[in-house]
Amino acid sequence: VGKTTFAALLIKAMSEEGKRVLAIDADPDANLAAALGIPNPEAIVPISDMKHLVEERTGAQFGSIGTFFKLNPKVDDLPEKCSVEVDNIKFMRLGGVKKGGGGCICPASSLLKALVSHILLAREEVVVMDMEAGIEHLGRGTASAMDKLIVVVEPGRRSVETANNIKRLASEIGLTRIFLVGNKIRGKADQEFLEKYVTGFDWLGFVPYNEEIIEADLTGECPYDRDTPAREVVREMAQSFIKGIDEHGLRHSHEHGHVHTHEHRHGEEIHIHAHAHTHAHKHPHHHFHEHSHADDDHVHDHNHTGNHGPHNHDHDKDKG
Repeated sequence: VGKTTFAALLIKAMSEEGKRVLAIDADPDANLAAALGIPNPEAIVPISDMKHLVEERTGAQFGSIGTFFKLNPKVDDLPEKCSVEVDNIKFMRLGGVKKGGGGCICPASSLLKALVSHILLAREEVVVMDMEAGIEHLGRGTASAMDKLIVVVEPGRRSVETANNIKRLASEIGLTRIFLVGNKIRGKADQEFLEKYVTGFDWLGFVPYNEEIIEADLTGECPYDRDTPAREVVREMAQSFIKGIDEHGLRHSHEHGHVHTHEHRHGEEIHIHAHAHTHAHKHPHHHFHEHSHADDDHVHDHNHTGNHGPHNHDHDKDKG
């Protein structure tokens, strides 16, 4: 299970529970459409690559830098115009933007930022956004509209460092509703490692490493279609989120759920204790954002020293 796979599992689980979901792929290096099982995902053109749309909405030439363009272009019709719909899931691919010198904003970037703001502030469905490791798409206004920033972290030093860095960056824009999901958990030592070195967060749960998820990815299947322990953990998280939405009609309902899952197999049997924590603010929209903080090299290794001495774990990044 990777960050994008987790996002796909969450989206599918929300949809299965009867919620209309707007799924946003905001990571140029990911393929959320494929993980959702959307046919011909490679044919979906990212909004940032839609030359005529960018020029029409911003009033500037596509790819131009240092020219005048609209900072607040019309975007309210784009979720309908530029999405693919499967069942009750609406999918949009934002794409990426090459930054100019000094990080200046180009017309395509302006369009994407306006679109993200609209999606978070003015849409009525559940929004799940698969984002790259940074938080460049977010500003103070959009951050305040989010229910959860979910950080997907793996048992590895670099992954832990990135998660802690995201927490610092998020706090600078006033985003405090940050939650963690432990990913590719092979045993109790992995879970304890993350709980020891990533502090100051609420843990939503721990997703077990699973070979079937890898097989689904290799064969182009939607991982949610496979009956796996990972799917069950994420499904229970989704049910907890929805319970808070339905009971309170609020963002961040004051729910403290505990999800216990047993017989989760990933090399060895362990007991996974997933906490579902949500907090409160009035708002009709429900937004969940996925960030990957597992950008280690191909091998994640860490030394976990506890009562039983050091444990060395090697995790293949690309196999979960």
